[in-house]
Amino acid sequence: RLMKLPEKELKMLEQGTLSAGHARALLSIEDEEKLHEAAKIVIEKKLSVRETEKLVKKFSAKGSAAAKKPVTRNSFYDEVELTLKESLGRRIRVLTPGGKPSGTIEISFFDKDDLERIAKVLGGLE
Repeated sequence: RLMKLPEKELKMLEQGTLSAGHARALLSIEDEEKLHEAAKIVIEKKLSVRETEKLVKKFSAKGSAAAKKPVTRNSFYDEVELTLKESLGRRIRVLTPGGKPSGTIEISFFDKDDLERIAKVLGGLE
């Protein structure tokens, strides 16, 4: 099945940029352009296979005949996500429900000490 991937993603698989699990999930996207876009997101955000499967579902829902009004997310939120991820060294998600300008930020942490370190970095603890 993996041999059915577009050439670009096949190279990513060969180079180890994408795992076989990521590639199998991406194969569910029929539109090659959308598949390229999804692969790019997987790599940029370093998504797990499970997160990739969720992303693929979103891409599939976008293409369905009963798709809702398209919601485009401002790339600014993606850039903020990546910047925070790099500076904190944690998984960060910037959530903007329904494309609204307001939302929430999710920051993953490992334990109490890790949370304390993050709070200090953010200026919440002395």
